[in-house]
Amino acid sequence: MRNPVRELQLVVGKLALLLTFAYLLTLLAAMIGVATGNTLPILGYAFLLLPGVAFYISARDAIKLHRADDPEQAKTLLRTCALYGVIGLALLIATGVILNSMGD
Repeated sequence: MRNPVRELQLVVGKLALLLTFAYLLTLLAAMIGVATGNTLPILGYAFLLLPGVAFYISARDAIKLHRADDPEQAKTLLRTCALYGVIGLALLIATGVILNSMGD
């Protein structure tokens, strides 16, 4: 029998890992852009790395969430995983807006 709560927890964990992967692709695209001649201000590098902290915590807890057997531990990991995933996404969007305005 499938547990719908557990299934939701796993979906949130997978979404957090997907967002982390999207961040890594964004970081790779920015580095390729710099390597091909586009300029990036020094402060831009710090802005690019800032969402990485939140995505790291989110991905770490997502992996722990997939391995968790205790429902209380899974509940705690779900909260931190989802919270830091949303924070990382917000920071990534803000970074994109800031870097776009720096380029103008």
